Amino acid sequence: MPVPKVVPLGGPRAGAAPTQRTDEELMLLVRAGSRDAMAVLAERYVGPLTSFCAKLTGDLGAAEDIVQEALLRLWTRRADWQPRGRVGGLLYTAARNLCRNRARDTRRRGRWLLPAAGVIAVEGLRVTAGDIDPVLSRERRRDVLRALADLPEAMREALLLRFDGEMSYEEIARVVGANESTVRSRVHFALLRMRATVGGEEADGR
Repeated sequence: MPVPKVVPLGGPRAGAAPTQRTDEELMLLVRAGSRDAMAVLAERYVGPLTSFCAKLTGDLGAAEDIVQEALLRLWTRRADWQPRGRVGGLLYTAARNLCRNRARDTRRRGRWLLPAAGVIAVEGLRVTAGDIDPVLSRERRRDVLRALADLPEAMREALLLRFDGEMSYEEIARVVGANESTVRSRVHFALLRMRATVGGEEADGR
């Protein structure tokens, strides 16, 4: 099946290459059937989404499958997309819901999603001092991942969306279906628990 050509947008950016377009411009092209635009979106988000899902689930293989499913859903449901909110928010919402579904299925099979040893599976991902909490040093990454796995699920996902996903509290609230003050509280207490476990200087959770 031939790959559709990118549909030019009107205005001064008409004819811009897919890699130079914003997410929203790319989604307009995706909605029109452009596989080129979808490939660019996938390339932009596959790394951050995999990191988010791996840290949320503790299973890198499951995270990769979840991200592929989230991207596939975006493509198959492209005709329903409306330019409301960030495309990244839509993808993180889909990935988060798939992670939660995987967690429920796993618990039904009689084992926890995040066993203590399972955290080691995500250590192959790039984890830097700015990946979760800007003040946590790189040499503590193993302790950070373990402390992250020990957080309640709601705190863990809020923290990851804030620092991995670089989302505003308003955006996170839309993703997790909670009000903004609840999200702020989850991030604040998650940071307190992380610091109590790992140690380190004060972090900016505002």
